[in-house]
Amino acid sequence: MLIILLIFFLIFSHPIFAVDPIIKITNYSAITDPEWVEITNTTPNSIDLNDWFLRDENDNSNERNSITLNGSIATNATIRIEKAKGWLNDSGDTIYLYHTNEQIDKLTYPVPTPIPSIDPNIIINPTSGISLTEFMPYSSIEWVEIYNQNDFKIKLVGWQVGDNSSVTKNIPELIIDAKSFNTFDFSTFLNNNDADKVVLYDNNKKIISSYEYHGGAYDLEMSWSLINNSWCRAEITKGQTNDDNCFTPPTTPTPTSTPIPTLTLTLTPTPTLTPTPNVTLTSTSEEITNNPTPVSESMVLGETTTGSDIKNNFLPLILIIGGGILLLSPLIITKIKK
Repeated sequence: MLIILLIFFLIFSHPIFAVDPIIKITNYSAITDPEWVEITNTTPNSIDLNDWFLRDENDNSNERNSITLNGSIATNATIRIEKAKGWLNDSGDTIYLYHTNEQIDKLTYPVPTPIPSIDPNIIINPTSGISLTEFMPYSSIEWVEIYNQNDFKIKLVGWQVGDNSSVTKNIPELIIDAKSFNTFDFSTFLNNNDADKVVLYDNNKKIISSYEYHGGAYDLEMSWSLINNSWCRAEITKGQTNDDNCFTPPTTPTPTSTPIPTLTLTLTPTPTLTPTPNVTLTSTSEEITNNPTPVSESMVLGETTTGSDIKNNFLPLILIIGGGILLLSPLIITKIKK
């Protein structure tokens, strides 16, 4: 009886692996860094992974380039094995799973595929279709909104949000449904209330979206939203489709200045004074008697009379008086004698 059991064990122990692998290659990623392969334990028992390893098509004849496994894999569990980029070919390759020298399973892929995950309905870190669509830098709880425009559910792992000074915050693993939004809140201040920049980085530190907002726009009732491919301030729509209307600040009317009347000064020309002709006053002897005060013989109106002019004006008068005395002298002498 013992001999029969031993023969049965020797016949059926190894072929079980070849017919129905107890560990299968279930997923892979050839386009990320690091690249990785997922294997799943299909049995109800935990399996020791010592003496198990992975190879690809190029390494299948070179044991030194294989990936040696260790530890164990629990029942119905899936684990991921990673290796630096350059192991799997992006354009197509075959991944082999070995136990000692026996090939247990293999997976052949022809072209690059989206990054899979343990959940086949979720794609981890897609290379496109992700964008920053709204953010609030002013409140005590700052937040960013991320939109997944892909037709499948995604999971962001190792992504970050940063500011203008390259300070970053790690985004926890974030799952976003197809054509949907999700938000990341953080209480530690990252962005300035004044001008600053919001940057969304992927797991490879590549900038996916960014926007530098200006100062003087502090408003807890408004967020920065991406509307029609342009950033502006708008009503808060956290986790929802952004409003189509950007906030337009009221314009202050420009005051109209009242024109100041121009005073025109008209100068009236001053009339030119025409010199008054010289007036010559001729005195008779009778006038001299009645007017003992000598009067200048000639005066010009509007001019100042000098000493020389007075002297010249009295000369004719003296001659007249002297001539009069000479004419009257005989009469005067006659009266004296009487």
